[in-house]
Amino acid sequence: MNNHRCISLSAFAAVLCLASGVANAQSAPANPQPATDQASVPVRTALINMQEAITGTAEGKKEFEAFQQKFKPKQEALKTLNDEVQALKKELSAKDSALTPEQRKEKSQQMNTKEKALQQEFQTAQGEFQQQQQEIIGRVGEKLAGVIDQYAKAHGFAVVLDVANPQTPVIYGDEHAFITKDVIAAYDSKYPASAAATPQPAAQPAAK
Repeated sequence: MNNHRCISLSAFAAVLCLASGVANAQSAPANPQPATDQASVPVRTALINMQEAITGTAEGKKEFEAFQQKFKPKQEALKTLNDEVQALKKELSAKDSALTPEQRKEKSQQMNTKEKALQQEFQTAQGEFQQQQQEIIGRVGEKLAGVIDQYAKAHGFAVVLDVANPQTPVIYGDEHAFITKDVIAAYDSKYPASAAATPQPAAQPAAK
């Protein structure tokens, strides 16, 4: 998301600023004057869990609830088809099975057909699931980035790090440094969720 890029650039700029201050100190005269530039001012840093923030907003909750309801029929259809495949496998592998060779051949063909259908339906559903999930994250995350920017400026934070991002390794963070809950409250105040989530068409059940 765009906020990750902005956060990374802010952190990089802060590091450059501090590095510049160190370099200037090393080349200063023997009796330097007290530093008055911004490099001597501590950089205020805040921590946020973006995943928690996105799913914690009222809008995010409604979006994901509608998202889950939309894919519920598809999940149930996939489970039914998987149960049928497993039942056929169990029947064919039973040692005391009374199936004739013809019956065994027929059931084996049924199992292969259902297994291929299950794999295709699963891959299709997985692709749709991930795509629509990313769309929700993108919509809420883009607005959330603006809220974080306003919040950070209003509270004097120069850097905001996302602890949910594996590219932002945070070894330690005091609980008072986390602004996740405050940002969620600010987001809900600026973007109150509608009374009902936008209805979405239900996903078609998997073909048996």
